[in-house]
Amino acid sequence: MFVFQASVLFGAEIILEDHLGQSLPGWIKSIGFAVEAVAYLTIGLTPFAAVVAALGFATVIAASWFLRKPGES
Repeated sequence: MFVFQASVLFGAEIILEDHLGQSLPGWIKSIGFAVEAVAYLTIGLTPFAAVVAALGFATVIAASWFLRKPGES
């Protein structure tokens, strides 16, 4: 999924820059660059956040398993 999303964004960037970039004003190019940067960051940070959350949940589950009383099942 990440490869597909990155490919679509990269393809759109190439199309906009090569075919439409000469006819667009500078401020629209700047907005497009900012939106692309946010999109790349969002795609890249989502898996990182998921891994951090999974490690946090695993730590809580492991701690509760190790700290349970011996008589509990």
